[in-house]
Amino acid sequence: MAGSIAAVLLLIIIIFTPILLQWVFFILRAVATRFSSIGQRGVQSDRLPPAHLVLLKHQPLDLAVRCKAQGVPGAGGRNGFVIVWRDHLVFTYDRWGSSGSEP
Repeated sequence: MAGSIAAVLLLIIIIFTPILLQWVFFILRAVATRFSSIGQRGVQSDRLPPAHLVLLKHQPLDLAVRCKAQGVPGAGGRNGFVIVWRDHLVFTYDRWGSSGSEP
């Protein structure tokens, strides 16, 4: 009886130890990144490709960040940019040789 309990506990330890270690390393990296970014206050915008600037009529934008769409109908999984432009949040993405836009 005690041997079977020990075997079950050993199996549980073998299964859950890697998961717990991954979680611990994730938390440690997040904390280290948080502390290393304390002195960095500036925000730097990504450069938009010309095809994306055409959609915004070459007007200045506040901030652009490269991202990947998830859950956007018709654009799911595509690479693009989330842009703060004229008090709006705009998502532009590449679409088979042309650019598309989702407000």
